[in-house]
Amino acid sequence: DEFLRNFGSSFDKNEIIKLNSYMHSTNLTFNETFSRLKKRTILPKAYRNKEHLEHYLKSWNKYKEKNKLHEYTDQLLLAKEKDDFNDYRVLIVDEAQDSSWLQWEIVDLLRARNTLDYQLFAGDDDQAIFNFSGGDEQEFLNRYGNEFTHKTLRTSYRLSEANIELANIISRNYIKKRQDKEYFAREKRKGNVAPIRTYNMDKLPLEKGNWTIQCATN
Repeated sequence: DEFLRNFGSSFDKNEIIKLNSYMHSTNLTFNETFSRLKKRTILPKAYRNKEHLEHYLKSWNKYKEKNKLHEYTDQLLLAKEKDDFNDYRVLIVDEAQDSSWLQWEIVDLLRARNTLDYQLFAGDDDQAIFNFSGGDEQEFLNRYGNEFTHKTLRTSYRLSEANIELANIISRNYIKKRQDKEYFAREKRKGNVAPIRTYNMDKLPLEKGNWTIQCATN
């Protein structure tokens, strides 16, 4: 089917759905979004005709409205419109460098209720990887100015000194807009051993010494 070849055959890869989500996540106009995504897409055929793409985009939104369907971005838009949140006392935003303009708008609404006793925004602009879907590390760095106390965690407990030095060089030379910072590897300790990878925790002698356990999600 030509339509599927041009625009993507699955929900997560369809360029119409990607454009709709990106446009609302970043608060850009259709034309601005079209110009930006046209340069990034792996399906250039989808951006061959702006009028056709805009027509399909409107049709997709009408279809969702008619059938009362919501994507993730639609849920955020609906939450922003209703502004009917609980009165939370603690707000923690992890991986904050990957949050979009729309997600920060939700954070603003939660903060505006004036019920928060504790707020923590944790992230690293050097590790931003969700720009393709609207994530904006500059929002993380600049949205609240000097309203909060900044603390940089400079010691890595995962990477070697060689890894850290390479990461620092890449960050300083290839990331144009970033918060200047340096990381350091943890000092070597006597008795450290090489990491052990296993699919069976029962085989590890956890009763001996001290262990740090890291688990993958997949």
